[in-house]
Amino acid sequence: MRWGVAMVSIRNLCKSYGTLQVVNHLSLEIGTGEVVTVIGPSGTGKSTLLRCINYLETPSAGSITVDDLCVDAAGAKKKDIHRLRKETSMVFQNYNLFNNKTALENIMEPMVVAQRVPKAEARKRALEILEMVRLSDKRDAYPSRLSGGQQQRVSIGRAMATTPKIILLDEPTSSLDPELVGEVLEVIGILARRKVSMLIATHEMEFARRIADRVVFMENGSIVEEGAPEELFEHAQNERTRAFLGRYYEQPDRAIKPDNTIWRTQWQENYFAQ
Repeated sequence: MRWGVAMVSIRNLCKSYGTLQVVNHLSLEIGTGEVVTVIGPSGTGKSTLLRCINYLETPSAGSITVDDLCVDAAGAKKKDIHRLRKETSMVFQNYNLFNNKTALENIMEPMVVAQRVPKAEARKRALEILEMVRLSDKRDAYPSRLSGGQQQRVSIGRAMATTPKIILLDEPTSSLDPELVGEVLEVIGILARRKVSMLIATHEMEFARRIADRVVFMENGSIVEEGAPEELFEHAQNERTRAFLGRYYEQPDRAIKPDNTIWRTQWQENYFAQ
């Protein structure tokens, strides 16, 4: 099964904390413009995987390749790690915005500081991003004046600002009230339509199924099974995958079904009709 020319390649990635193996010889490729969602039980290494890709966590072993840049844990140099971080952007569960900066300034910050973009140019680009994430009217608002959904949309906008090769999203809706989830998923849907490469760790099963080009099921730090969404969700081959999805379906408040409240929104109808 061909997923396109690999843009991000993860080879034999390991991460241990003492004797605890959190990521275990994991290999994964993500093609240009591909959206990959990672599902699995809590504590199975999804967040650690994302954090290792841009060296927020230092891998114990293995290599990360983005286009022609390869960083091997056995001999990673600071300059290569710095380059790797410039090629990736991270969206965190808890937003990680600067509380003393406005929405506009938060999005400008990585362009001005990391890329040395002139402030006038950074401001213009940040305003365009705010319009895309539908927060133009909040450009002068500080995080304390924004809802959780609005803060996460600013966080996604900030991740976009440096035009990374891939955006890593770590449970982007986990800190949100249910009524705010839809507005964040809408923005991620916009990025998917624009063919922005993304690796998304999520507990939102319907979102994982519908937005992804490929779904990866992880457990105990390893990839158990992966495939196209309809293959994995409807015809999973691995018994452990089927057991996980079966338990999820049994939860009335989280089951995948047409009347799930977070999917009864106009953006979902517009996006998935395409």
